[in-house]
Amino acid sequence: MNRRNFIKSGALFVPTLLLPRKSLGQKLFDPNLGLGVPQGLSALNSDWLTRILAAGGARPSDNTFAANDVWYAALTTAGIQTIPKLVNTYAPDNLIACITPLIKGNGFDSWTNTGPFVSGDLTVNGLAGDGSTKYLKTGYNAGGGDVTDTSNHGTIYIHTDDKSTQQVEYGTGTDATTSFRCYCHYNDNTQQISNLGNFFTVQTTASAITGYLTQSRTSATRVDFYTANSGTGHSSIFNSTSNVAGRTPGNFLNYVHASNEVGTASSLSKKRISYLSMGGALTSSQSLAYFNAIQALRTSYGGGYT
Repeated sequence: MNRRNFIKSGALFVPTLLLPRKSLGQKLFDPNLGLGVPQGLSALNSDWLTRILAAGGARPSDNTFAANDVWYAALTTAGIQTIPKLVNTYAPDNLIACITPLIKGNGFDSWTNTGPFVSGDLTVNGLAGDGSTKYLKTGYNAGGGDVTDTSNHGTIYIHTDDKSTQQVEYGTGTDATTSFRCYCHYNDNTQQISNLGNFFTVQTTASAITGYLTQSRTSATRVDFYTANSGTGHSSIFNSTSNVAGRTPGNFLNYVHASNEVGTASSLSKKRISYLSMGGALTSSQSLAYFNAIQALRTSYGGGYT
């Protein structure tokens, strides 16, 4: 453009510097969150982060986000990504991140901290209760449709065991027809599960129970108790063919690190827990794939596995 045309048109030439996208860095500013957010944050992590921030927590590390995505990809590959309806990975980044479930299901956006737990209770290996006052209210309704009398699972990963008292790792219920609990050590060192009212003694032992534990009901007449850790292969150490057809989970909200007995916390746990989920049934092969995904997740987190 010559000087005469420039004057007549009033056009102004402003040089523009174009930079490759990579040179802008690996984070974008999100005006809604007010902080840097990794590019390509998955819907799973984005939802989780939003709830953490709303509860007053700090942003987890990029490593935690990446581990979550790898975990979900493993579930997707195994075709089981829709089975867990409530998932808490017990992220070690900060206490609020730890008690904010990755997948909340029909429960609270962030679990209610009763006791309360404090930052010192959380390590890279999970969150430890005190067996007295500390437990979490999930707001998750076991009878809300995700858990039925013929298809349900409850998974817990225990890093550090305690068998000094009767303790419930998660649960809810009021009577023999609606209880849905897991006792990893009962009064006499037996491991028990209560799956829709039927109490099953798994084994009698004084040894520690750590690692992956899943109770799964695949039909009205079949329930299995799967265990695994880095030193013990995945297997069903107990199963029952008791018929509980017609029983329902009941409309009760699940507690973790305790059992909800009509609004009263009972049998509070002292164990250090690093993972929890509830949802539909897992077959043996699905449970194995689930264990592998959880083990890899906790390994990426840096602890919380045995």
